[in-house]
This record gives sequence, structure tokens and C-alpha cells, in this order.
Amino acid sequence: MYNTASLARTFAYVGNPPQQSSHESVMNIIVDDRDPSIRYSSGWITTDSDGKQRGQAQEFQQTTSQSKVQGSTASFTFSGTQITVFGTLSSQNQALLELTIDGKEAPISLPSAPNPPFHRPAFDSGPLSDGEHTLVMKDNTPGPSPFFFDYLMYNTSSRGSGQTVLIDDQDPGPAVFFPGPWQQNNSFDFMQHTYHYVGQKGGSATVTYNFQDGDTLSLFGALTSADPQLSSDSPLSATVLIDGSNPIALPSQYPPSSGQTIFNQKLFSSSPLSAGSHTFQFSYNSGTPLGVDYFLIGPGSASGSSGGSSGNGAGTASSQLSPDASGSIHTSVVQTASASSSTSDGLPTPGPTSATDSHAPSHAGLIAGVVCGLFFLLLGFLLVLYFLRQRRRRKDVAAIEVDIESSAVTPFPLSKRALAERWEAQTETVSLAADAPAERDPESGPPTSNQMLLSAFAVQVPTAELVRILNDRLQSDAVFDAEEEPPSYPPTEAGSRVSR
Repeated sequence: MYNTASLARTFAYVGNPPQQSSHESVMNIIVDDRDPSIRYSSGWITTDSDGKQRGQAQEFQQTTSQSKVQGSTASFTFSGTQITVFGTLSSQNQALLELTIDGKEAPISLPSAPNPPFHRPAFDSGPLSDGEHTLVMKDNTPGPSPFFFDYLMYNTSSRGSGQTVLIDDQDPGPAVFFPGPWQQNNSFDFMQHTYHYVGQKGGSATVTYNFQDGDTLSLFGALTSADPQLSSDSPLSATVLIDGSNPIALPSQYPPSSGQTIFNQKLFSSSPLSAGSHTFQFSYNSGTPLGVDYFLIGPGSASGSSGGSSGNGAGTASSQLSPDASGSIHTSVVQTASASSSTSDGLPTPGPTSATDSHAPSHAGLIAGVVCGLFFLLLGFLLVLYFLRQRRRRKDVAAIEVDIESSAVTPFPLSKRALAERWEAQTETVSLAADAPAERDPESGPPTSNQMLLSAFAVQVPTAELVRILNDRLQSDAVFDAEEEPPSYPPTEAGSRVSR
């Protein structure tokens, strides 16, 4: 059975939380409250009424889970030698928890706090046998609980796949080393209530760890302008050496407004590394101070990309620094912006969703995608129909237009001279039947001009007479001589389009 007296000492501690073993084979594995390996019953709240993730900037990954129904449980199975439950406690009422590990129960009463201390250890199992254990946390507080579950941390000598190792800036042993003019801010705003920062050139931080293949290292710290002695309007300028290689510049980070602090910023993330020991040396150059709160080591996807904030975003708080009797610097914080809305005591307001509901798949994106796809499909069909109609209309208009192709047109196809010569040539080839003239009916009257024209094929007609007959046939007001040409008219080009 674990020692309940040590639990009481854990809950009543003032200052830094208990330090972990410095044996290099023991690792601190951190598990966020949203990790799928934690199994929740119904009755937990993970989002606010506006749908945003519940949590504040100082909390790990900026997420917490709150019980809204008395008797709600959360269980977790792990392989290790010790486990601790961390959370945030409001100043309203005391929280009534019941922790069970391997079937052994321990009731816990957490008194209200004057300020909401983040990263508060609510339960410490004490030493356990090295092996698999199951932790069950039941919140027996009536109604919404003042305890906000943040994360678990357990010690183990064997790390499984997908697990994330936490290295705090204050971890004992040779893991982290801070040569140079570093300062500390050991307030409840930071992981394990410890924090290092430097704003003078020459300050460096070195961390060494035995990596698994594909691991990455991420540095998390705060961006602050709360220290008037180190405040700067210039962006952070710092570099990192990995195993003594060429320096790599950290992503540029601009300072917040005067007197404010932005917590839990991911200041650097490495690329995946090979298995073995690797050393990182961070050096400050200029600009806003470089802060070191903690390091995370895990698979590439666990640490994310370099630069920017972690989790659901960073919060901004107005901070004032003040040293205590021991010389440590503490901050008083007024939250001005965070990842979620807050109540009057600085904690998130209750929302309608439970932790089990928060992991349920949402079909809203699928429905929106189908609707958008149908809309664009209909729009494309209408555009095709419109262009087909326009094309058919152009064809119909083109069918109405008529092309008139002709040679040059004049009122007289031939001159009178050419016409007379043609008739004269024809009369030379015609057999004349003079001995058998056609008889005419005396009562039919004088011959018409058509009859006279037809008779020209039977007898030879003089040129002058032929011209007279042609002029009469064309019913022209003017009579042309044999030598005259017909009046000229401007010809149209053959094959051109003639408008009507």
C-alpha cells in the first residue's frame, strides 16, 4: 500500500514540487488530459459554451477537463514506478477526489486556493513496484468541480512507442545545465513551478539526452516583457548547436506588449534524430529574453514544427516580477487573453460537452464538402448548357446570311459590236431554206419583234438591222449604233458578298 502520509505532504507542499530520481535510466513520461489513452466516463466537460477547447495559457497544451457530475471517473493504465496527477484548482470550493490505484482507494480533499495555482499535484502515488498499474480518479464534488484535470506524469525505466518525455528546466542531474547570467521565476505559472530566462549575451543552456530513433526535441518557454531590466522591443535572436554542428537560428519571436507574458510558446523543434545520445546548446544573442520552461522529447509528430505556440494557442497575461525572501522571483498575473473564456475566478466557464463526446468524429466537414461539391457540379452544368445555346444561336444566324457569288455584272452582257459579230457568225452556219419560206396567216397581223428575231436564224440579217432589233428587244430609251459600246458600270468582284 502506498503511503498516505506522503500524499498529505504532497498536497500541503509550499515551493517546488518533489524532485524525481536522478538515475538516468528513469524517465518522466507526461500524458495530457486529452490523450486517448485516458478513459473517461460521462459527465466531463472539455469545451466551453462557444465550442472552444477548455484551458488557459499556463496549462499544459492549454487544455483541461472538468467534472460536472458527481461521481465522474477517469482511468489510466501505465507501466512504471510512480505516478502524479496535476491540475488547476479554483478558489471557490474544496474539491473531493477519490484516487484508486490497483484497487486501493484513497480519498483526497483539496482545499480552495486564493489564486488558481496551475500545475498543482493533486495526487502522488509514492513508490510503486516496477510493472503495470491502473489509476482511477473519481471526482465526488457535487455539481461542477473546482478541480480542473490537466495532465499525468509517471516514472518509468522503459519507454513505449508514442510516449513523450518531459525534461523540466529544474530537473536534477546533468540533463540540463545553465551557464551564464540566467535568472529564475519560480511561480505557479510555469511547469513544475520553475522557469529560467536570460536577456544578456553570453547566456546558454545545454541539454543532453539518449534519444530513440526518430525522436525530436522541442523547447518551450515564455515570451515576456515583464522584467523592466531586460525588456526589449526587438525580436528574439538565439541559436542552437546540435552535437557541436553549425549553429541554427531559432525562429524569430517578437516580444509582447509592455508588462505582459505569453506562456507555453514553442521556441524550437528539431528534425528527427538517430538513436543515441545528443547534446543541444542554446545561446542567447539579443532581443527579447530567451526563456526555458521545459523540453519535450518524443516521436516527430509529438513535438510538431518549430516556432509558434503549442496546443490551442497561447494566452497573454500581464505580469509583475517581485523577489521573495529567498531571492526567487515570483509573478502576479492578470489574464488578458487566453484560449477560452473565463469566469470571475479566472477559470473557464462550463460548457455542454463531455470528454467522451469531444473525441467523437464530426460529420459537419463531410456534409459541407458534399454540399459544396454538388453546388459546383450544378454550376458547371449550367455553364456548359449556356455555351451550347450560344453556339447554336451563332449557327442559326450564320444560316440566314446568303453569299452571292457572281462574275462582274453589267446591264449588257456584250457590246453591240460583239453581239452583232456573234449573230453574224451564227448565220454563216445556218442552212437557209429560201425556197421554202414559212407561210403566215394574213389575219395574224404584222410580225412581232420576237418573230423577227427568230426569223434571223433562217435568213441572213444585216448588222444594222440586227442592232435595231436588239435595241427594240431590250426596250431601251436610247438606240445605239453598231460602233458604240454600252455604258460602263463598276463591276463587282467575282465571288464577293453582295448585300441586298
